[in-house]
Amino acid sequence: MRTLFQHTIYTDPYCRELVTTIVGSFPYTPKLRAVILEDTCVYPEGGGQPADRGTLFLGDRQYAIVDCQKRAGTILHLIEAGENEYDFPVGAEVRLSIDWERRFDHMQQHSGEHLISGICHERHGYDNVGFHISEDYMVIDFNGELSAEEIAEIERLANLAVWKNIQIEALYPTPEEAVSLDYRAKKEVGEELRLIQVPGYDLCACCGTQLKNTGEIGEIRIRRFERHRGGTRIYACCGERSLKMAQAESAIIDDLVGLLSTSKEQLSNRIAELIEEKYALERKLRQQKFAALRTAAEDCKQDYLLLETSDLNAAEQKEFAKELAVDFPRFVFLYQVNGERLNIVALRSPDSSLDYDLRDLLASLREEFTVKAGGQKNFIQGQLETGPDQLLEFFELDE
Repeated sequence: MRTLFQHTIYTDPYCRELVTTIVGSFPYTPKLRAVILEDTCVYPEGGGQPADRGTLFLGDRQYAIVDCQKRAGTILHLIEAGENEYDFPVGAEVRLSIDWERRFDHMQQHSGEHLISGICHERHGYDNVGFHISEDYMVIDFNGELSAEEIAEIERLANLAVWKNIQIEALYPTPEEAVSLDYRAKKEVGEELRLIQVPGYDLCACCGTQLKNTGEIGEIRIRRFERHRGGTRIYACCGERSLKMAQAESAIIDDLVGLLSTSKEQLSNRIAELIEEKYALERKLRQQKFAALRTAAEDCKQDYLLLETSDLNAAEQKEFAKELAVDFPRFVFLYQVNGERLNIVALRSPDSSLDYDLRDLLASLREEFTVKAGGQKNFIQGQLETGPDQLLEFFELDE
């Protein structure tokens, strides 16, 4: 049997088809069968890189390879074959064919990751502590915080390395040779060590498939970043993914330019103007709603106010309650109809001349209705399972 890194998938990652023989097979799940082969060009999931997809041809039969995994150094090809299909004789010849478009995409992302991680490690001393390739992005976690300016510089330098078209090499040092090498590794490596080297940029333990040179990576774009567990998580894409995203963004920008009757250069300013106009209209509308409700409140001669405010959103309701609380020493009680429930806000001014605890009001409400609410002496908020008429009746009786 070959060792792991003696398989064609590692010695020639550009191999798209391969003829080999069956070493063994066994049921993996009721719908999947694991097939072990003498050699393979199918990548088993590992190191943040997803498994290849492809087809296994056996005689006049063909099976979809839906996954590929490693188990104790053995590569398992998971094919769609039920547990009753046992006709996978040891020694039988099979042909493998991979989904090359998927593979090459993963190679572009993975080789691009080596540039980003190597540059980050060299310039900032941060380690790559997490990496995976998703359908849309590759995600890289670093154990240190990076600023927007630092990330932009890493992106610039990574693309500079792409333009240099540097050869990417796979090295297999002996344990004695490895001792003298300064390489990155996220975890302890076994006896069989494989290093990926981008001269001048990175030397890292890796089991993934890599491109022949950096020029094949294509454009590297760091899409966004966020703070994550005391470090930085970045979302990036390379090659065709980057091109497709750029084309999609360009189409969106062109649509916005047409819709807003402006130029690309003035697009940001035009959007900012529209946002400010929106805020101005919202402020004007809020003032009009408050004015109408104030008129209704002026007719109240009690020391508390009960008022329906269904035209207000939650933030406006609370703001309006604070505004009115100074005129009603006991409390302001606002409610909104929400189906078979009422959204309520009750508030009193802490400077009120009348001593009153809204928690007492909440306790009385609980005796009459199903209440999902809480609060403090001067503020309560939540829901009542009742209607407006029942609420009005409660306050009339409470008087």
